[in-house]
Amino acid sequence: MLKALLSIFNVVRIGKTNGKRQNDADSSGNRKMARMYIIDGTDVAMTYGEGRIFSVRGIQIALNKYADMNCEVYAIVPQKTMKKIFTDNHTLIHALQKSGKVFCAPGKNLPNGSITECNPQRFILDIAIQYDAVILSNSDFERVSDEKTEWRQLIQHGRLQRYKFDGDNIILL
Repeated sequence: MLKALLSIFNVVRIGKTNGKRQNDADSSGNRKMARMYIIDGTDVAMTYGEGRIFSVRGIQIALNKYADMNCEVYAIVPQKTMKKIFTDNHTLIHALQKSGKVFCAPGKNLPNGSITECNPQRFILDIAIQYDAVILSNSDFERVSDEKTEWRQLIQHGRLQRYKFDGDNIILL
């Protein structure tokens, strides 16, 4: 399932070479490498919702912040958040998904209507490794950081961007 989602990223992204991204050409015509940003959608939505609700508005604010900085940015959310009962704005989360900015961590729909999911943090870390991305999250990924050496190295080498909300403004720390 991870390969399937990563192939979706390849379609949306501008040029990809060995997991590295290529953006605009510099003055000599060579392509410059830029870093991708991955938003931990659950962390951002719950932080904006003050721990009470999964607020899609928080994800939208974070996406807009990085877009305003001309960065390539995507948010990863658990598949269950696409259901009406898990989010405060069902229409917005679907619009963000349709725009190609929000992706669901892999999961499996069961016949009884429930969803089994992978741990979104593992998925976010795998994508960050694959694309040399920075993760926007206040989580320390403690539960999973020791499972893979490359995950621990990513976390230890400062590729986690912390943040806080001040109303409808996100402040990157």
